[in-house]
Amino acid sequence: MKKGILLLTCMLLFATCGCTKEQKEHITGKSAKAFLEEGNTVLVDVRTDVEYDKDHIEGAISIPVDTPKIMIERILKEKQKRIIVYCQSGNRSQTFKEQLTDMGYTNVYDLGAKENWNH
Repeated sequence: MKKGILLLTCMLLFATCGCTKEQKEHITGKSAKAFLEEGNTVLVDVRTDVEYDKDHIEGAISIPVDTPKIMIERILKEKQKRIIVYCQSGNRSQTFKEQLTDMGYTNVYDLGAKENWNH
């Protein structure tokens, strides 16, 4: 029994210590949905307006990745609010997450590709 507890403790330490900050800021669709149910969370589609208009996750707002910082700050006024970003493949969402972090937003998560919503 003691060996099992020790093994479990070591596994948990390895799992948390081996992650980079960047990896911890990624989120699964299941976790994203739970955050949205809790409230105080904004889901942001960073694709183009055309892509957003064609298809988006219900409840998401559109802020394309190339939106000027001043406009982003007008839309996302609370820098402590939980923000989840996504795009088509994960590249633009990663870029946008980094931009938000650089702008002082403190609770930003990257869902990556839109298809991750269902995983």
